[in-house]
Order: sequence, then structure tokens, then C-alpha cells
Amino acid sequence: MQTVYMFMNTADRIEELVATKAAYISREEAHALFKYAQLTSSNLLEIGTRRGGSTVILGLSDPDRSSRVYSIDHYEPAHDPPGRFQRNKDLMNDNGLKCNIVWENSVKYAEQWNKTLGLLFIDGDHTYDGVTKDLLNYTPYVEVGGFILIHDYIAELKDAANNFLKTRGNYTIIDLVKSHHRRQSGFLKRRMAIVQKTAPD
Repeated sequence: MQTVYMFMNTADRIEELVATKAAYISREEAHALFKYAQLTSSNLLEIGTRRGGSTVILGLSDPDRSSRVYSIDHYEPAHDPPGRFQRNKDLMNDNGLKCNIVWENSVKYAEQWNKTLGLLFIDGDHTYDGVTKDLLNYTPYVEVGGFILIHDYIAELKDAANNFLKTRGNYTIIDLVKSHHRRQSGFLKRRMAIVQKTAPD
């Protein structure tokens, strides 16, 4: 399916978010995120707000309904710069979006989550246990036909996702978005897995 951009400048805006690293994902991943967000009319949940660029991309998939976007991030004073939460909210306002940014641990926030999801984007706790918990906690809310996008589908994150999928017969990997991130030491190969829910849990 060809990606449909809501406004003439949406594709350029996505490119800008990637180039300025407001969206800490690759160009290929950014356009895939936008594409799959457009394929559902249900709520969108991102685990791992970071700089807010990927949240903006989700919101741009349907700007008039950007309040359907939720993004969870866990603020750690020892690692996060002061004012990051407010800067992320300002980024939403600058783009005319009403995305919901939640400053909370994803495991704790799962205790109150009760909304149906059309898309779940996992890019938070980059550990085996972290990915496993996010999958266990939030995939039950993904509707049949909905999507789970798993960023950094490599190493232990890939193992966590694969072990989760092996124990269930109602999730299928439908695509792998390959990309290269430029670093001083060279290029880092990464992947984002696109998983679709094919039947109820």
C-alpha cells in the first residue's frame, strides 16, 4: 500500500525530524511508523518518547485526531536533561498536535491502561525483561489486525520478541525494516520488526 501524506509538507516534516534527530529513528523506520499508523483508526501507544520526534510522526498520521496518540517515558534525573518533558510538550504544540505524553514507567502505567490499540510501538526499556514485560502488558489491548512495531529488533531485544511470538500463534512478523545509522565508528545496522495480530489472545 502506498503511503498517503495528509498534507503536502508532511513527508518533508518527517525527513526534518529524522535529520535533526528529534526522531531518534532512521528515515526508513520513520516512514514505516507513519505508514502503519495510518492503517488504523484506533489508539496509538508509543513506549519510549525520547526526544518526541517519533511521537510527532504518529500524530501527523492523522493530525485532526492526534489525541489518540499516547507516549510513555520514564524520566530519570541522572540521565535526562532538565526540561525534557516540557520540550517534548512544546514540540507537540509547535506541530499543532494534541498527543498525550505520560511521564511514567511503562510497567506501572500498564496497571491503569484500558484502551484498545491499533498500533503499539515498543522503543523503551532496551533489555530482554523490559521488552518482554511491555509485550505481555500491552499486546492484549491490540485489536485483531493491529500492529506491534518493535524497534532495535536485534540481540536480546530480538530474542525477547521471538520468544514471546513462539508462545502465541496469533502474531505474525509481516515485515522487517532494515536501516543503517551513521556513527563515528561507521554504520550500525538495525532493524524494526512489524508484527500483526491475526486473532484474539
